[in-house]
Amino acid sequence: MVNLFIGRATLLAIIIPMVALLFIGFISYENTVQFIQQDAIEDRINLIIQRLEHLVSDVTDAETGQRGYIITDAPNYLQPYNSALRDIRGQLGNLNMMIANRCDLNMMMITIQSSVVTK
Repeated sequence: MVNLFIGRATLLAIIIPMVALLFIGFISYENTVQFIQQDAIEDRINLIIQRLEHLVSDVTDAETGQRGYIITDAPNYLQPYNSALRDIRGQLGNLNMMIANRCDLNMMMITIQSSVVTK
C-alpha cells in the first residue's frame, strides 16, 4: 500500500500561498471595481462641464446678437440671438436631467437658470 501522508510543513507550504493568492485576487478585484466606478463618475462630471461650457458659449452668442440688434437695429442680428435662445433652452433641460438626483447641484442649476433668464 502506498503511503499518501503529506507532512504538516508541506501542507502549510501549499495552503499559505494559496490563501495569500486568493486574498490578493480579492483585493485586486475590489480595487478594479472602485476604479471603474470612479472613472464613471469622472466621465459624468466631465460631460456636465462640457455642457456648461457650451451653455456659456451660447449665452455669449445670444448676448452678442442682442447687443448687435440694440446698437444697429438690424434684424439680421436677431437670427443668432433666437438660435442661441433655442439651444440654451435645450441645454438647460439636458443639464436638469443630468443632475436631477443631486440636491447640491440642483441649487446651482436654479442659480444658473435665473442668471440666464435675466440675461
